[in-house]
Amino acid sequence: MSLLSQQLAIMRNQLDEAETHVKSLEAGRKSSSAKARSNLMKIKSQSHELRKAVMSHTKTIPVKSRAKKEAGVPVEVAVAVAVEEAAVVKKKRSPRKKKESEVAPVD
Repeated sequence: MSLLSQQLAIMRNQLDEAETHVKSLEAGRKSSSAKARSNLMKIKSQSHELRKAVMSHTKTIPVKSRAKKEAGVPVEVAVAVAVEEAAVVKKKRSPRKKKESEVAPVD
């Protein structure tokens, strides 16, 4: 079992414990509130540890390399084309012509 799976199993157990304490709290047992809060804090700290473990595991996974660009096109040309394409802006609409009924009469 991997480290991530173990940590996840521990969190599930703590969540089950918290659930039982919350159910007994709802049934009217006041002492269960402290136990439920304590289990929830354990879940919180465990989730932070799991998050760190996921990040460190993600960083160890090798990155796929990108496909190389065409051999005939120099990098400078490819960059220049990309910049030109990004600079193309949509044309603005021409202002709407007013209808005769919208035009104010001239005195």
